[in-house]
Amino acid sequence: MAYRITNRFSDQLEKVITLAEGRPFLFRYGLTVTTCLLASFLLFGTHAIIGPTNPYLFLLGAVLVSSWYGGSRPGYLAFLYSVVFSWLTYVQPAIDARDPALIRVLLQDGLFIVESILVLLLAYRRHKNYIEMQVRTAQQAVIATIGQYGLEEQNLTGFIQRVMHAISKTLDVEYCQVLELLPDNKSLRFRSGIGWRRGLLGKIIYTGDSNSQASYTLQVNRPVIFRNLQKERRFSGTELLEEQEIVSGMSVVIPGSPQPYGVLAVHTKKQREFTRDDVNFLTALANVISTTIERRTIRYELELMSRLNSELVNSLDLDQTLAGVVSSLVPNFAETCEIYIKDAEQRTSLFEVKSTVKEKERLFREIGDKYPPLFSSKRPTARVLRSGKPLYMPLLSLSYLDDVSTDAYHKKLIRQLGLTSIMVLPIKARHKIIGTIGFGSFDRGRIFNERNFLLAQEIADRVAVAIDNANLYQEARNAVQARDEFLSIASHELKTPLTSMLLQLQAVLHSIKNESLASFSIEKTMIMLESTLSQSKRLTRLVNDLLNISLITTGRLQLEKEKVDLTRTVKDVMQKLSPQIKKDKITISFNGPESLIGNWDPIRLEQVLINLLTNAIKYGEGKPVEVELQEKNNIALLRIIDHGMGIPQDQQGKIFKRFQRGKVKASIKGLGVGLYLVNEIVLAHKGKIELESTLKQGSTFSIELPLST
Repeated sequence: MAYRITNRFSDQLEKVITLAEGRPFLFRYGLTVTTCLLASFLLFGTHAIIGPTNPYLFLLGAVLVSSWYGGSRPGYLAFLYSVVFSWLTYVQPAIDARDPALIRVLLQDGLFIVESILVLLLAYRRHKNYIEMQVRTAQQAVIATIGQYGLEEQNLTGFIQRVMHAISKTLDVEYCQVLELLPDNKSLRFRSGIGWRRGLLGKIIYTGDSNSQASYTLQVNRPVIFRNLQKERRFSGTELLEEQEIVSGMSVVIPGSPQPYGVLAVHTKKQREFTRDDVNFLTALANVISTTIERRTIRYELELMSRLNSELVNSLDLDQTLAGVVSSLVPNFAETCEIYIKDAEQRTSLFEVKSTVKEKERLFREIGDKYPPLFSSKRPTARVLRSGKPLYMPLLSLSYLDDVSTDAYHKKLIRQLGLTSIMVLPIKARHKIIGTIGFGSFDRGRIFNERNFLLAQEIADRVAVAIDNANLYQEARNAVQARDEFLSIASHELKTPLTSMLLQLQAVLHSIKNESLASFSIEKTMIMLESTLSQSKRLTRLVNDLLNISLITTGRLQLEKEKVDLTRTVKDVMQKLSPQIKKDKITISFNGPESLIGNWDPIRLEQVLINLLTNAIKYGEGKPVEVELQEKNNIALLRIIDHGMGIPQDQQGKIFKRFQRGKVKASIKGLGVGLYLVNEIVLAHKGKIELESTLKQGSTFSIELPLST
């Protein structure tokens, strides 16, 4: 289909270009010869009737007919024939015969010459206007044809080349070119042309500091014409023009948004005048090119965003969503796309990457693994993460690539990538930077411009929404899973003490009802009642933890602060836990000042200490537990150290979350709320808690509490 359209427009273009060729050569000069011979025959035939006194009547008619229908040159030929014929036939014989009427003959001859010249001038002017009208009509037809062709042709490169062909034939010039303005608003790249030597296509031929005709055209933003390049003073004759022996030329700006697309120029080896119609023709085709590029760009952007939106709403799974995103963007928008995402510990790592070249995709992954974008890194990704501002570099230099490298091997990997143009943008969700998305190009023929940068920002915003939705969906799934696990654990944890209490009470009642006074054992009954009391305390503590979580989640946790001696509070808690300490045969040592006074909530601090010490006893595997307390810079530093099983690295960030438990030992039960309460209470006191743990070596919980909050 596209091939048939191209051939149809090629045929139509050839017709409109040859519209101004005029009448055939034989017709024009044959008409001159015929009219001159006819005038001569009529003169000789009517000589006997009108005599020799008016010989110019028919000759003037020959000049008039020849110049009017044949053109200027046939008119000149008829004029010369008439002068020679009248001289030889009438003037020369009158001179030789010394005819008294010689003066009248000369006056008639002079009048004939003047009239003939006027006729020739009028004919010349008419012929010139006719030719100009024909040329203008042909140019307008070419513009209309090219405009229609631009609506149907899908290949932009082929369309621009077709425009070059039309310009070259219509204006009869040897050289025609389109120079694309690069994003630096100074350099120009050879986009397309006719007549130039091979090897120029895609090359940057004018840099930002050049004083070329094209640069001058962009500077003045109007058509520029020169008749003789050697005498030109407004700009310099570049090496390219001098190499082709260019003499005359004309150039116009190809408009665009947000910057001009470039320059459309024509040149000739012979000196010539370019008319106002030529300027208007070239300007009109420059506008057609601009409109076609703009229309195709808009259509391309809409299609790209449509594909992207389809991928973004296709799934709520983060891996699947981002894999679809990079697949829709490469190679349609960029030659490479990489996405870095922050994890729960705020560490940034390469999440997804795709490139048109598999080897370069491997290089990106190796760089992402070996040289992650640390906060102090010079990498573009790290810069964007630090500043939160997008980075746009349309033309990369080798010096910059070397500057961002960490070591020699990193520099080697970066150079192997061969990036020439990059854009890196932050991915922001709810005013937080959750990652970056980067685009790159390896080819100088594909350099990102400001419009690409604006589109990349829109892409980053939509990707941010998709990532945030995927994270929220995953969090919701995790919350549902945590809720189900919590309900299962809570039902078991609550049921265990209730069952034990019920059994103990049933045993006591059975003993009282069925045993005689002589066999009734008070000691046995006391043991069962003490066990019941212990289980009720456990049940009360579980219920209180759940109530505290409710207060925290609804924002109703209130602190009742007073002067508290933290040293005394630690010792009181250790005393309360002494039965459990003795039961598990664990020793707890305390190292701290005699007194450390601060403004805190004593009940909440007791909860913190009970939860931490209880965990240290449960997970300490019978090994000693150490409690250290000191004051530093008006801050109370409390450390609880055990030497037990420790906590795996991948679980350390989860244990402070609600209903999350460290999965170290399945036999140890719990609701997964203790450390969550500890963290929230410490934060409510404007403090912080940190964990240091090594698997099978123990854990250290460090708490910092301002003495006065």
